[in-house]
Amino acid sequence: MHGLRAPAARYHHRSSDFPLHQPNRSIRQEVYMHFTKPVLAAILFLCLGLSAFGQCVHVGGGIITNVGVISADRTLGTATGDLSGAIGVQIVSQSPGPGGTTVLTVHHFWVTESGDTIFVDPAQLTAKLVAPNLFAVVTYPVSISGGTGKFKGATGKLKVIGEVDFNDGQVALRYSGRVLLCHIRR
Repeated sequence: MHGLRAPAARYHHRSSDFPLHQPNRSIRQEVYMHFTKPVLAAILFLCLGLSAFGQCVHVGGGIITNVGVISADRTLGTATGDLSGAIGVQIVSQSPGPGGTTVLTVHHFWVTESGDTIFVDPAQLTAKLVAPNLFAVVTYPVSISGGTGKFKGATGKLKVIGEVDFNDGQVALRYSGRVLLCHIRR
């Protein structure tokens, strides 16, 4: 039976074998040393790491388009401001909305002045008739879901307000929101 017992020296450890307990250090020094690196790493991540994921920027501007340029269901025009360039919208469907509103489901085509394309999810424009064939845009949330160039991998939310005049075939809108740019050109 004596062969089954391990020598006592095998289970004896010196305090220097454990990095958290050094005989010449106080508990405060041990805690400080143990937590300093993770805290510094977290601070560096917050300061520098977020830029690796992109830059969130506020955007705003205006949109002016003409209705029925190519066909009755399409608009073409320009965007000004932070997302300036050419824009087109196709009206995919129209349905009655709550409270006497009209809901237009639309698809966007957006190219910036620098030639980058902005991908936009299908959106719903809710408008209230204020005069014959003149609509006030009540809600029009727009979601950016990528693009090319500067907008590759971008995401964002825009709030859009304005009016649609089917009498004269004109649309005037104001947009504002935030866009997270993932690939920033330097």
